Amino acid sequence: MVPLVDNIRNVLSPEEDYDLIVYLERDSLRFYQGPARKKVMVNFNADGFSPNGYVDNVVSHVRDIPETSFIPMGIPDNYLPRNPNIEGVLVSYAAGRWRPHLINQEMLESVSKVFPLHLHDMVEELWDYRELAQVLSRFWVYFSPVKMTGGPPLACIEAFMAGMPVILYDPHNHFSGFTNKDCSRVKSSVEASSAAMVLRSSESQRQEIGEAGRERAKKFFNINRFVEGWWQVAA
Repeated sequence: MVPLVDNIRNVLSPEEDYDLIVYLERDSLRFYQGPARKKVMVNFNADGFSPNGYVDNVVSHVRDIPETSFIPMGIPDNYLPRNPNIEGVLVSYAAGRWRPHLINQEMLESVSKVFPLHLHDMVEELWDYRELAQVLSRFWVYFSPVKMTGGPPLACIEAFMAGMPVILYDPHNHFSGFTNKDCSRVKSSVEASSAAMVLRSSESQRQEIGEAGRERAKKFFNINRFVEGWWQVAA
């Protein structure tokens, strides 16, 4: 529940003794400017921005960014067994209507000619996380046409963990440890369309790639690595 306040900066009171303040992106720096034992900012843009002197540490989900601490993305492994009954592709992104530049529109159109697409906008079409695992288990394929620079899209990680066969557009190489045995890596609309055709025509391919991708994701995006990284930053 959002507190009813005249100024959101007053949600946190400077009179309180805070142990750790985490700012999600630079815009949130204005929300609280009081004292704390430690202040950390998560830089989802991975552009090296660091508010020197204002926070004690900057966290990024991309390796080798200057003046930042790398913490790998991680989520729990608690997804349901695959039971796909919707002959369609799930495409998930945030605020796609306002940020179309973050999506490869040409690829999206080419895949839509092969498979019916369900475009899930995480801003407009809210899913309760208690339902997410069930939803992911129902679709045949997951397609990630997102061009995010700040790290691997969380929705794509969730799809991998759910054992979904993934058509992956990865221009920033966030999934460098994943091969074509673990997913269908594509670099063009033609490749994306071809991958969709193969996955639509072969249930065995969908199952094989989905299971391989899940096993790879369990190693790369283990929640324990994520938690350990935050314990180190917060210490």
